[in-house]
Amino acid sequence: MHRFQKWRDALQIAPTQTAVAEVMAQYVAALPPGAWVALPPDCGVMLKSSAGDVQAAAVHLVQAELNFRGSPEDAAIVHEIAHTFAVAAVRFTGLHGTAPSAET
Repeated sequence: MHRFQKWRDALQIAPTQTAVAEVMAQYVAALPPGAWVALPPDCGVMLKSSAGDVQAAAVHLVQAELNFRGSPEDAAIVHEIAHTFAVAAVRFTGLHGTAPSAET
């Protein structure tokens, strides 16, 4: 599975909200097929269509983790993905002055 620390480090140095969204797009693209299988179907759909809405994805994934009823292995995958998005959402919020619309 992915190394959470690698992605957390990338998120911590992302200088703008756009950069955070780009890191998370790379994270989603790097998820192995097994991660997609472990995710509840609605989470997979959201990740593929969220178009950079890191905060909405984080909330959705944390809710999915709280309600997850699969195997311990799949639960660990859902936890890691939810945790990564939660960290991204916190970073995104911390960069409130660097909204994508403010960048040129």
